[in-house]
Amino acid sequence: MIHITVAPKKYQIRIKGHAHYDEPGKDIVCASCSMVFYNLAQMIHMYDQDKAFCKRPKMIYDKGKGYIEVIPRQEYEPWIQHDFVYATAGFKMLAAQYPDFVDLKMTEY
Repeated sequence: MIHITVAPKKYQIRIKGHAHYDEPGKDIVCASCSMVFYNLAQMIHMYDQDKAFCKRPKMIYDKGKGYIEVIPRQEYEPWIQHDFVYATAGFKMLAAQYPDFVDLKMTEY
């Protein structure tokens, strides 16, 4: 199972595990979750190149785990907030569609 924890007010997302919906290379649930996560990571990476958007973000992405944490600069917070809402919507859809394979927790840890 993929475990996703989102702390929206802290701009943090943690992902652990594998869906095991299908064999590796054919697992549409893992691929979908990865795509949502990698898209968010790419957006944050692009902001980081500008240096004005956020303080140095923390990003880890590897097989079976991922972590993103962003501290936005106040004037750019709506941009980063939008991207986190967008990614969270994707994770919510996956958890609703594949509840046996995706566990989503919204928290403020």
